[in-house]
Amino acid sequence: MAADKATVWSRDGGVARKQEVDRRCRKSQESIEANVESADVHVQSATQQLSRAAAYQRSSRKKMCILVIVLLVVGVVVGLIIWASVKH
Repeated sequence: MAADKATVWSRDGGVARKQEVDRRCRKSQESIEANVESADVHVQSATQQLSRAAAYQRSSRKKMCILVIVLLVVGVVVGLIIWASVKH
């Protein structure tokens, strides 16, 4: 009789153990799925931020070129004024 109880217990223990492993696997799979979804959201956000950063960079580059041209023109005008005053 004790042997029968031990056999029943080991069978039940095996089922319970399998159920516990299955539960842990489902929990792990759910965690992985949640992490994948989270990564997807972060990648989409990063893509939008990179797009905005590229637009800001283009705008900044354009402003720098205009500033350099204006400074060159001002420098040429100041240089011509100085050259004309020294020549006379």
